[in-house]
Amino acid sequence: MLELFESMVYEFEDFRLDAKSHKLYRRNTGEIVPLTPKAVEVLLYFVRNAGRTVVKDELLDAVWGDAVVEESNLSQTIFVLRKALGENTKDPRFILTAPGRGYQFIANVKAIHPEDNILGESVGRLRC
Repeated sequence: MLELFESMVYEFEDFRLDAKSHKLYRRNTGEIVPLTPKAVEVLLYFVRNAGRTVVKDELLDAVWGDAVVEESNLSQTIFVLRKALGENTKDPRFILTAPGRGYQFIANVKAIHPEDNILGESVGRLRC
């Protein structure tokens, strides 16, 4: 089951996030959006928990584990993510801040298992 979870691809707005390769792509061009490994981990945690407010301590535990990090590390990572996604903090499309609590990923997320995508492409080719 964990293997299935790790091989998922997530789509939201103009982006595609590949959990297996830990890469974020622009859907229309296929261009890789450069992100640090921790930023990808935070984004994966967000999309897997879309629509739910994730408290800061939960996020720190999930991404940094037992490593001792300050909340400023998380804030900086969120800043990097927002910049990469073209996010405007005054009118958020992706990451909403819950003051004093945490963050909520507010974009609609579509989870795709890569085998489903391959099957769909194969069926599409057979019909041609």
